[in-house]
Amino acid sequence: MPTGSFVDSDLQFDKCKYRTNFEVLCAEWNPKMNLLALASRRGDVLVKRSGWKTGWKICFRKEAFLKNWSNLLAGTSRDSMVEPSNLESIYWSPDGEVLLVVFESGKICFLDAQNGKPLFLKELFYKANKIRWFEMVDSELLAQKYGENVLQTLISSSDFNFNSKAPRDHASLVQDIQTFCTSLLLKSLIGTFLCVACEIDEITYVDVFASAVFKVARLNVTQGLMSHHQPQQTVEIFPSTIEVLDILLFKTGLIQIVCKYNVKSQVDGAESFGWNTSILEFDLAFSVEKVQVYTEIAISTCWISFCAVYIQEMFAYMTNDWKVQSEAFHQRLLLLFGPLHWVIKPSMHSFLISETTAKDIKQANAFVDDFFPVLLIGISSGLRPALQMFQHHLGCIQSSIATLATIDSQKDLRLKNSLLDTLCKINTEPEALCQPYNHHSNPAIAQFLHFLSLIHQSLIVFERRLVEVVGVCEHNRKELKHLLRWFAAICAKCVESEQEGEGKSMDSRKIDLKLITKFVQSLVDDSSSFSYSTAPTSSKNFDFSFFEKWLDHLKEKDLQPEDDLFSAHTPKILSKSWTECCPT
Repeated sequence: MPTGSFVDSDLQFDKCKYRTNFEVLCAEWNPKMNLLALASRRGDVLVKRSGWKTGWKICFRKEAFLKNWSNLLAGTSRDSMVEPSNLESIYWSPDGEVLLVVFESGKICFLDAQNGKPLFLKELFYKANKIRWFEMVDSELLAQKYGENVLQTLISSSDFNFNSKAPRDHASLVQDIQTFCTSLLLKSLIGTFLCVACEIDEITYVDVFASAVFKVARLNVTQGLMSHHQPQQTVEIFPSTIEVLDILLFKTGLIQIVCKYNVKSQVDGAESFGWNTSILEFDLAFSVEKVQVYTEIAISTCWISFCAVYIQEMFAYMTNDWKVQSEAFHQRLLLLFGPLHWVIKPSMHSFLISETTAKDIKQANAFVDDFFPVLLIGISSGLRPALQMFQHHLGCIQSSIATLATIDSQKDLRLKNSLLDTLCKINTEPEALCQPYNHHSNPAIAQFLHFLSLIHQSLIVFERRLVEVVGVCEHNRKELKHLLRWFAAICAKCVESEQEGEGKSMDSRKIDLKLITKFVQSLVDDSSSFSYSTAPTSSKNFDFSFFEKWLDHLKEKDLQPEDDLFSAHTPKILSKSWTECCPT
């Protein structure tokens, strides 16, 4: 394997060579922390400390963080193999606390200088030809102003604690991004501006990113050079040859870009070709107020990215147990959730009269008993707070844009376009975040998540119905145990009813499939002539009123435990009740 070397200019180690086990593509010295970073094209990054001892080493081709987030950016499964592109260059942040690793594909990764841990990944969608990083405002002053609000988060990686069978990498990815937002972002990035030179469709640009994450300006270098050379000067520029050599950003907002390019000129009627070097100047018109607004937007942008990753990782975490089940098992289990979906469908009838054994029902009930609570916890303590936090930071950005409009209306227009571009590219399409179940690889999981979104609207009503069912069960325990067990298992409620003085709980192991089938079949037969909507506000939806009437009837009849309630009375009573509840 080829090896690289570097030479230290200090007198003590003058002309001494130090070998590495990879070919060195680029090397960057960190004067703030006395570190030397070396990188290879294949993605090896090595940091040497004082005395040339290895501080840490990372290989991006083996790094799970880059693989997981790359799959997330690409919208592919976590199990997919995304081969990272070649490493292009590395850069230190102005304070030396962050190492920026740039890939040919346009991805840039932020590493902690202390331990080399990747914490954040940004997608540029173009190859960066030159990068310069400048500190414009003291980050400590800005951190004191914004740090307190940033740390007050509704969600965190500690929320991934209720599904022991799910892998830990979901929480690890969220933890890394959370560390970036709460630590490195405030400590090293805010108050800085990252300048990136690129070429898109043979036009050279320089993009300026506030806090290294939010694009606030795009400077057209090609257009600037073309307008600089007037036509009467008989000089023709070849746009494809423009190369940005260096970038310098002043605290006043003045930016100088050093470029070289190939030109064709005419001297005394003869054509000549050569290289020119020019310095272009652009005025970004920075002010303290603008930098503060840029910082606010950048912070909210990072937190939106955190929320987006959190939502997708939480969804994968809480549905992990469902993924290992077969598609057929998913479909059968979903059919059992028909009553909770506020509608009885003919497919429920087909399911129950098919070759389904009591063992199948028991397996489905056991599965729901175990994993339905996981899904409910994931929604109540994970997805819903994440969406609230997402909306909060969107509101913060809207407020910042309104503030900026009072400073510079033209800048406000440019930032709105830049903001939309950033939000779309920072992680995934915002529209996809609103309905993540539409983009899941497993259609059964997608259908189930849609079901969960509907059940939230009816959870309070159904809880009240269950309380009533338990109350009636005190008088009719034996007759209702099959139906109650079925509904309770679907709801993941461990329903145990003890009669006073008996001290015995329901025997949930005995499930008579035939009785349940007759009961549901009568519902299907009586309701087959109606068309139902999935919206809970529809008057023809399944709303459990029939269940109340049926239970009231049981009280009035004062039936004995040995009566065969299902076979003798259920079809007639349910037919009457359904007609009363859903008139044509």
